[in-house]
Amino acid sequence: MFIADACCTLLPDLWCHMKSFYGQDSTFSFSGETHVGKSDIFDTLSRIREMLKGNSRCEKIGRVMEKVYCRAHWEEGMSVRVSGSFIMGNEFLVCADGFCAEGMLSMVELSPDILSKQAGHFQEDFFMEPGTAMGCYVISKQELHIGVS
Repeated sequence: MFIADACCTLLPDLWCHMKSFYGQDSTFSFSGETHVGKSDIFDTLSRIREMLKGNSRCEKIGRVMEKVYCRAHWEEGMSVRVSGSFIMGNEFLVCADGFCAEGMLSMVELSPDILSKQAGHFQEDFFMEPGTAMGCYVISKQELHIGVS
């Protein structure tokens, strides 16, 4: 059974729909390897996702998204850069300095306990191009960089 099939069968969430965000020519680069096509990318992302979950609740790695940048890419595309920190625990936080959407925490408002659990940092770049349906985009290129603290 492929990871994607097992994922869709066993997980109650919508993770298996991530595969539809990629095209057959999409690329995903991580740890010196490049994966091509929606199935290969989805399988790789599923393995990374499983690794971040850990074997127990105290081993789980959460993400704190600290910065998100968006800009035009070529004529009709867009690029998005997301960066932040990994923490030990099960939190997924979106926070920022400066202008914040309602309900977002600032970096100053984070609990000192959360900041003491920092286990590394990440930067992820997405390059999106128009898909086949109007107003829909596919990820044509994705790069993930992970550093350990």
